[in-house]
Amino acid sequence: MRRFLVRRFVFLLITLWLVSILVFALSRASGDPRLLYVDPYTTQQDFAAMGRQMGLDRPLAVQYLMWVGRVLRGDLGRSLREARPVREAILERVPTTFQLAGLGWLFIMLSGIPLGVLAAVKRGTTIDYIARMLVTCGQSLPQFWLGIVLILLFSVTLGWLPSGRKEGGPSHYVLPLLVIGPFTAAGTLRLVRAAMIQALDSEYIKFARAKGVRPSIVVWKHALRNAIITPLTYSALILAHLLTGTVLVETVFAWPGLGRLAIIAVNQNDFPLLTGIVLFFATIFLVINFVVDIVYAYVDPRIRYM
Repeated sequence: MRRFLVRRFVFLLITLWLVSILVFALSRASGDPRLLYVDPYTTQQDFAAMGRQMGLDRPLAVQYLMWVGRVLRGDLGRSLREARPVREAILERVPTTFQLAGLGWLFIMLSGIPLGVLAAVKRGTTIDYIARMLVTCGQSLPQFWLGIVLILLFSVTLGWLPSGRKEGGPSHYVLPLLVIGPFTAAGTLRLVRAAMIQALDSEYIKFARAKGVRPSIVVWKHALRNAIITPLTYSALILAHLLTGTVLVETVFAWPGLGRLAIIAVNQNDFPLLTGIVLFFATIFLVINFVVDIVYAYVDPRIRYM
């Protein structure tokens, strides 16, 4: 198991290194970085001094190493729009996004997994057909459209719920969660149902039933544990997606998170801020995938001895 985890960790580092090369290449392909900081009062001498300060007079490989060294020390540059370090701007938005992501992930798991198991156990019945109808509806509704409709209905027309902006209590989370939930919960339900049907038709499940094992233990202990691998991967991708900011949801509800910050950085041509956000997003995805690999090793004994 140690060899398996070491190999996965090495892959994580290599992927993160490749992402850093891509981000650095894009920063140089967009033009001279000094052009982001000049103003009408910048002289030619100031422009040249800025290039020496940023290391632009050195070879490209040396510039990359200097940039990586600053990133490893936590220096992601200075935001043009925020007029402060990029690290501060990102860390300020992290708690808001993580709160919404955590609640959204719990809502998805607590609805998608039980409904998927129930649809598999009751396949061919009315419950199964209702579950499949929910999957179709959930995956076909555009998030931006659903968010606007919910705002018009519950905020503008009825006045029951706030339209977002996280300025108060739990009521501000209701509409964003109702938009996040249907699409991702529908995908979880579909994967759990398919994996459970395959597991319930396996020989070891038939043997457990022949031994007289209680149906609840057969379903929740034997079948679900062997069927959870694929849904586990999908749930990790969902969590990574939510933690890196649901761009559409945060934009529709004016939610002060990382997704909306990324949109602001694009609209304002704040390339240092956008670069820092991309690196942060990539790190979150890779770390979550590594954690999932560790969970795999405990869920599936076959992986544990690779």
